[in-house]
Amino acid sequence: MRPDVLQRNALQWCGRSRGQDDVLLTAPIRASLEISNQAGEATQALKEGDELSKFAEALTTHGIALARLGNFSKARATLEQAIRVSHDAGDPESGGIAALAIVEELTGHLPVNELLTYFSMAESELGDSQHPQIQTRLGKTARRFIVSSFGPDNPS
Repeated sequence: MRPDVLQRNALQWCGRSRGQDDVLLTAPIRASLEISNQAGEATQALKEGDELSKFAEALTTHGIALARLGNFSKARATLEQAIRVSHDAGDPESGGIAALAIVEELTGHLPVNELLTYFSMAESELGDSQHPQIQTRLGKTARRFIVSSFGPDNPS
């Protein structure tokens, strides 16, 4: 596919996915492979363009899909890249969403102190968000993290 067509398709795909985090977060695993493939194409096209915020969003989507496919180390690297790109783009909200995704998707696969660092980053970037769904997501993630890391079934 021509680079200009791929980039246009990637921008359209990212535009459709923006604000649909809840749909992605509840997507069945079998759909994660398709999401991963689409996000991979989008990230490649956006990397070559000048749409850093969209590139960060595509990286976040790709990282979540990789985590759901069980590729935790590549998911982490992709989500960390999303954080860096969003900061380069001056888009702290996208970085906060990527940090939150690390906690949501990689709890149980990273040490508690690292997860706390990512959650602190997410809360710092998203805590004052005017979007109620982001506030709800922060709260749910905090509760799940506390229970899974410090609950009665965890001897920590």
